[in-house]
Parts: sequence; C-alpha cells; structure tokens
Amino acid sequence: MSAMERPGDPRCDADDVEIRVLGRDDVATMDALLDLFGEVFGDAAEHAGRRPDATYLARLLAGDAFIAIAASRGGVVVGGLAAYVLSKYEQARSEIYLYDLAVAPSHRAALTRDRIMRSCAYLVG
Repeated sequence: MSAMERPGDPRCDADDVEIRVLGRDDVATMDALLDLFGEVFGDAAEHAGRRPDATYLARLLAGDAFIAIAASRGGVVVGGLAAYVLSKYEQARSEIYLYDLAVAPSHRAALTRDRIMRSCAYLVG
C-alpha cells in the first residue's frame, strides 16, 4: 500500500486499475478519456469533432469548477467521469454535478461504475 492509500480507499483493490483525479498536466489522459466517452456513448463526433486545444484543457483541469477522474489499466484509460462543482446560492456550500460516466465494455467486469463513484467521493470528499 502506498503512502497515499489507506484502508477504505476504493483505489486499493487488488486488481491493476489505477483511479485518479486529473490535473493540469494530464491533458493527454483527458484526451483519452474524451475518446472513451465518444466510443462508449456512440457519439465520437460530439467528443472529438471540435475538441478544445491543450491550453484550454489544461486550464479546465487546473480549475476548481471541473473534476475529471480517469481509471487506467496498463496505461490505457478504461473508465472515468467528468463532473462540475456548482456553488450553491441558498447556502455556503457546493454540489458535484455528474456529467459523464463511462466504462469500456471490455473492462466492465473488473471496473464497475460504482467503484468509480466511490473513488470520486473518496478523492474529492
């Protein structure tokens, strides 16, 4: 178990899937996640047709209003989610709005959507 992992961490399962929040330097992984969304949702044109440039994606990933989580196996993105952090007006709090969640069909037995969601709650909790 690494220094960042602790008991109860949903990323500590025995398989070889790594789940992590993407940051400013993860533009290539975000590109791969967008490709996966297009493949899984059957809408590659929407997710790749007018993709923003690397500067835009780096700024998006560095900000506080967007969360991208990628699940990778052997360096290949096999699942992930995209979400927005919404500041509430009626109380001093924020909520996370889940926008996209996908798992490659070939990895659905090993990587469930539930596991990605538990990782999201753990990582941004």
